[in-house]
Amino acid sequence: MPNPLLLRSCTYTPLARTPWGGNRLIREFGKPPPPGVTETPKVGEAWDLSLGPEFPSQTIDGLSLPDVISRDPEGWLGDPLAPQLLLKWIDAEEPLSVQIHPRPDDPKLTPHESGKPEAWYVIASEKGGWIGFGWQPGASPDVIRKAALQGTLGDWLMRIEVEPGDLFTVPPGVPHAIGSGVTLIEPQVVWQGKAGVTYRYFDWNRRYDERGRLDERGIPRPLHLDRALEVTDWNAQGETFLNRSFRRLGRPNPSGPLMWQVLIDRDAPKGALPFDYLQVALLSGCGTMTLCSSGRLAALTVISGHLELQGDGYVIVAKGGQTIALPAHHHPLHLFGKHLWALWASGRGP
Repeated sequence: MPNPLLLRSCTYTPLARTPWGGNRLIREFGKPPPPGVTETPKVGEAWDLSLGPEFPSQTIDGLSLPDVISRDPEGWLGDPLAPQLLLKWIDAEEPLSVQIHPRPDDPKLTPHESGKPEAWYVIASEKGGWIGFGWQPGASPDVIRKAALQGTLGDWLMRIEVEPGDLFTVPPGVPHAIGSGVTLIEPQVVWQGKAGVTYRYFDWNRRYDERGRLDERGIPRPLHLDRALEVTDWNAQGETFLNRSFRRLGRPNPSGPLMWQVLIDRDAPKGALPFDYLQVALLSGCGTMTLCSSGRLAALTVISGHLELQGDGYVIVAKGGQTIALPAHHHPLHLFGKHLWALWASGRGP
């Protein structure tokens, strides 16, 4: 069986791709600056666990994680053909575009495209930080098209002022936007060998230069209004819908006894959110437990505190801002946490 691997924690997307990014990941959550950079730059996304060709993860020793997995795909992935986990950190100094993801089986996706079901776990929020999720009641294709073209689409989003510990599942077909001042961890599922697809309804009438900086003389980012409207679930509106996909869990107690709490699962226990595509759990506190394999590739991401994994002849130590890749099949591990706040996540097929 393969052993877990500590991953490098600075697989960042360029600012031209995430012009809304801030600097909280480096300033507050232990992420290192990009290689060769000494100041605190803006970083919108850190792809901590990624097997795709865009931004593949590397181990702490500089090995390509996809290359490592290719030597034992069954040991690492369980079912190598199943959809796999992609785990990101996101820091939004400015709002992301209003966007949507198609269903994985959408007939208009090309052979190289995939749906991208995801979840959000909020780890920081400034006062007034918000997430837009679903439409206000009364939304329709004509109403949303008109609002997008008039530049007022933000008025139709249901906005929730968020705080650390807030949890969302984001099914295909649900319009959404991460608002300014919000930092979160985003586990999602992408099908093997394919790129996850995002369609943008609206980007707040912004223009950018070639380096991704706001510039009134620049150009807007591409929008996909027709396609976004086509894949929209028009039942994704109102408080009843929101309550099916949102939980306010509060910040955990890192000084209490070590606890494992299931947050998202297909057969959700009490208090958890049901979701076909992901399994997510919270680890918090001080103490020890045994960690068994799940049969799928998983990520163990430390938000803050200290974590040790002890296996047969090895020890992995992780701190805030770091992620450990857990193979689908591994021997039971002895886990030690000290003032720990961490998230465990794994993908699964529908």
